[in-house]
Amino acid sequence: MRISDTEILTAYHVVEGIDVVTMSVKGEGLVLASVHGYDAARDIALLKFSNTGEGFQAPLPSQERSLLSDFVDLGKSITAIGYISRISETTPQIVFGRVTTVWSVIPGEIQTLQTDATFTNGMSGGGMFNIKNELVGIMLSVDTQWDANNRGISMSEIHEVISELRAGSKG
Repeated sequence: MRISDTEILTAYHVVEGIDVVTMSVKGEGLVLASVHGYDAARDIALLKFSNTGEGFQAPLPSQERSLLSDFVDLGKSITAIGYISRISETTPQIVFGRVTTVWSVIPGEIQTLQTDATFTNGMSGGGMFNIKNELVGIMLSVDTQWDANNRGISMSEIHEVISELRAGSKG
């Protein structure tokens, strides 16, 4: 998910073990991006690339905004958008659902959002949006045995580490 002119936020498992990736960025075409920082426990990575044009961005909402009750909560509508390269690198896959559970995974008390949106393998790292089109999380995992066990890292977790990722932390 593009969060600024030069930054992409994605799931760490998508880029694990890779320093530089080639990716398609709307408005940019194919670009080289470096894995600038990551948090393996939260399964989140920040990629950086040189901006040469325009394209859609989903800026991070403020930490204060992400704590308000209308931001995201149980039963709230979710739209998940991701790219499945074997289907298309230019046309996103878009699915809809609701937040079914908010998990705090121990150890680490990492908060994830479970949704009944039927995203699939390959959409990891794509954005999850509320009804106001605000980025509320990043898609992480799909459980192939259970249709409704699709999870994303919550915005509160992204806010916890975004400064470190921007500083180049890799851990």
